Amino acid sequence: MNATIYPFYATIDEQRKWLVQLLSAKDVWCLLWTPSDGARYFPIGITELKKISFEAEHEDDLMLFWGCRGLTIEPVWQETPRGVRLDFIRSQALQLVPSLVVENTILLEGRLSVMRRVEYERAGVNPTKLLQWYRKIRQSFVALMSPNHILVQKTNDGKIKRWTNVGISPGAVLWYHEGHFLKQFPQSPVEFGIFSASNAPPGFGIRNSDFGIKEFFLG
Repeated sequence: MNATIYPFYATIDEQRKWLVQLLSAKDVWCLLWTPSDGARYFPIGITELKKISFEAEHEDDLMLFWGCRGLTIEPVWQETPRGVRLDFIRSQALQLVPSLVVENTILLEGRLSVMRRVEYERAGVNPTKLLQWYRKIRQSFVALMSPNHILVQKTNDGKIKRWTNVGISPGAVLWYHEGHFLKQFPQSPVEFGIFSASNAPPGFGIRNSDFGIKEFFLG
């Protein structure tokens, strides 16, 4: 997917609260997609949103698409060999794959995305206003993230990689320090840690159980 993506970790309550604020706007439409419903799309509002559990078995078990009626009054559909699907580009929609919870132990990476400008232009769509709206929505979500925490990963060669482009909410920080896990995929052997710049400069603390050691130091 040739897209502009903002990856993040956030708790169910944090995401739901943010989405309720977005759906409170009168000029917004929203669709829910889940594979368990036959890969169909369902229009939802705040009432339906509050009933979504945000718990799943796989990272793509739930997706939300929403658009601005100032750009497209309603979703645009297209016929495909696999049935009717949302025309994501012509709908000028945003996609949210929520940060889902698996078995009450794993918080999966979520992502907010749109396609890149060139993909819209190839379809004859001017994406200028859409991309402006996306940046506004993204910024409202970024504002909820913890500015003092960075996602980290220990690589196979023992080095520490810092994922500075990934948002981490205060709730996700608490989730991690309560002994739960942060992953991209449920079955992935890769687990992520959290760097706290305010607590342990110039190194950073990680849970005692992580990677079998107490602390990594940068540089």
